[in-house]
Amino acid sequence: MEKVKGFTILELVTVIMLVSILAASAVMLWPRGMKEDADLYEIRHAMRYAQHLAMTRPWDPAHPWGFRADSGGNKYSILKHGTTVYAKDPDSGADMNGIALRGDASMECDVNGIPKSGIWFDRFGTPLDYSSLEPITSLFRCYTGGRTVIVHPETGYVE
Repeated sequence: MEKVKGFTILELVTVIMLVSILAASAVMLWPRGMKEDADLYEIRHAMRYAQHLAMTRPWDPAHPWGFRADSGGNKYSILKHGTTVYAKDPDSGADMNGIALRGDASMECDVNGIPKSGIWFDRFGTPLDYSSLEPITSLFRCYTGGRTVIVHPETGYVE
């Protein structure tokens, strides 16, 4: 009589259980918050771009460049103060007006808990108050998806 080759039911069940445990572990460890991270990166990049424009364009004290957030929304613009001049997207050449974030979270900005629509930068990259155009003295923060972008008043560093 010839011996039949194959796996026993016990071996098959053991392998299926091990594969199930590995799959469950992979799902639990899968990265979350990727859209929020992308939004945070985009906001940080937009603020740095506004600061770059302020520092590299011919200076007009009445018209610094800045970042404006739609309060409670998820859109932003990069523009020159007191004008309808918007920054151009380096890739497409389109105006950077009303750019939507990828995630679903809204964006709120403030200085010391006082809501602000955005921030301006002077020719040295110094952050200026959105309303008064005076240098800010406290951290400027933008929140989205439980994450925060901070602009430091002394240096203008965007983190």
